[in-house]
Amino acid sequence: MGNFIRLYFAVAVVLLSGLAIAAEDDSELTVVPGIDLAFKQSSLNLILKGVAQDNAIKPNYTTIIPSLLVAHGKLYGMLSYDTPLTEYHETIREQKVGEFQYSDRSYLRQESTVTMGYRVLPVLGLFAGFIKGETYIRANDVKYNGTTSTPEPNDISFVMRGYFTGLSSSRSFEGKGTLAISAAYTKLDGVFTRGDQKGNVETFYSQSASGYSTSLSWTGQMNGSMFYQVGLRYSRYLYDFGVGILQIDEPVKGLSFGVRNYF
Repeated sequence: MGNFIRLYFAVAVVLLSGLAIAAEDDSELTVVPGIDLAFKQSSLNLILKGVAQDNAIKPNYTTIIPSLLVAHGKLYGMLSYDTPLTEYHETIREQKVGEFQYSDRSYLRQESTVTMGYRVLPVLGLFAGFIKGETYIRANDVKYNGTTSTPEPNDISFVMRGYFTGLSSSRSFEGKGTLAISAAYTKLDGVFTRGDQKGNVETFYSQSASGYSTSLSWTGQMNGSMFYQVGLRYSRYLYDFGVGILQIDEPVKGLSFGVRNYF
């Protein structure tokens, strides 16, 4: 996390160095609907009672992210909803002593956020908000020894929610576009539920959880009030459900392309 924070402040200094300190006083109401297409990779790395679980996968998937931003003067609020276009799916075949094991796995992750921000300076803003993420994994493991097969399905449901706060900075390059960067810290709660092939269900509640995210984006004008945006985002969330019980490490990274229309 320290490297990302240092990178953020280094870029922020560059962005701030060549710009005026005086803040603008724009009292008009601005409404900005937008939509993004994001290419992502994430995982849900589990350590159960000190043993790393083999249910963890690193899926690559595509999501669509509609958003709505409303700004008035130095204040703004934004809603966004991130949902995959399709469910990620993979099949793994492993050779073990005297038997084969087939793992059929699916992965689905959704995320929604509510953000409120305040532009302290034309190039510096503060923001805070609420985030909720839902991850679903189905792992159907089948052992086959040549004559019989033994299915071992496992359903995993993981819901995280919490609050975040952060800083954003931007610099406009006249006639070309705007470069923006942000960094945020998140305080979370997580609920992990797992069901096995025997119908047993285990539920764990996090004792502590935190995370961080960083983003970098470039915005340029297409025509009139229509703008395009390209962005990079990386976040990582860490959950502790009790010493020796369960720990979860959930990194998420993505590349997005989108459009915005200013009214």
